[in-house]
Amino acid sequence: MNYSYIVSIFIKDRVGIIADVTKAIVRQGGDLGDLNQAVLNGYFTMIFIAEFYSAIDAETLKAEIKNIFVENGDEISLTVKPLAGKTESNSFDDLDCEENYYVMTVSSGNRKGLVSEVANFCRENQINILHLSTKVTEDDKYIMMYLIDLSSVTFLDVFRKKIRELEINRKLSIVLQHNDIFKATNEIKYYK
Repeated sequence: MNYSYIVSIFIKDRVGIIADVTKAIVRQGGDLGDLNQAVLNGYFTMIFIAEFYSAIDAETLKAEIKNIFVENGDEISLTVKPLAGKTESNSFDDLDCEENYYVMTVSSGNRKGLVSEVANFCRENQINILHLSTKVTEDDKYIMMYLIDLSSVTFLDVFRKKIRELEINRKLSIVLQHNDIFKATNEIKYYK
């Protein structure tokens, strides 16, 4: 039986945070599953799945992780929640041929409310956002990459018309690609 937890960490960035987190997981006989990590304005943020093959409770795991950071004099915001059932990956790279998963890339000049505009569009159309990554470029362009589930869309051509309306009304540039096509055209190939 697997014991799985979702863990989120927020801490002032420094060298060695991932090494410390993984040390705590390994000490308890666990392993990492899916993981997303970023440094935002000098703060390290990470959310990941920790999997264990023997029983461990959330408080023990939380204490193990927290103790390593307290030993280093770090202040850490930490959440540990048990997961029930099978864990599913929602990263751009790890999804296997899900027929209704699409990558929607949205770009615009940077302004307030861009993520909110697109998120509300998705909610209004019953589109679940599985993963979101954003970036502000040096020339002040805001780029968003959404992994979305279009299971609720009956007619893709009708949805594409709605996207076109959103583009025009909000002055956005939007590209919608099936996840398989996105992966195939964006993978780095290694040749021998």
